[in-house]
Amino acid sequence: MITQGWISLSSVETPEIVITQLTREEYRATFEGHEGYVSAEQRINRLLNRSNLRCVWFLGIDETISNDAKPSSLFRYWQPPKLLYRDILEKNSVAKEVSRLTLSEFELDGGKLVIVK
Repeated sequence: MITQGWISLSSVETPEIVITQLTREEYRATFEGHEGYVSAEQRINRLLNRSNLRCVWFLGIDETISNDAKPSSLFRYWQPPKLLYRDILEKNSVAKEVSRLTLSEFELDGGKLVIVK
């Protein structure tokens, strides 16, 4: 994928997203767990002289089907799967995607996008 090796970090204080690329070592470490992401988070915070950026990594998909669903009518109860990410505000917690914004919507709401090369 063209985005392979790229990550995003979100500020826990302001509506800000930082996009950057993992180093070779960080990228390799992501295959064995989350240490590569944590290492990148520390590196970017040091580089930008910050402490409020948290790396957001994908954890999985929640494909729960409604308890009201009957086998003959499952299509009526099907909802798009919810994407699960690391919660940047509470350690060892999961954040679910509840909505999406375009970049222009994010920026119109006061958000800022930073790309670190």
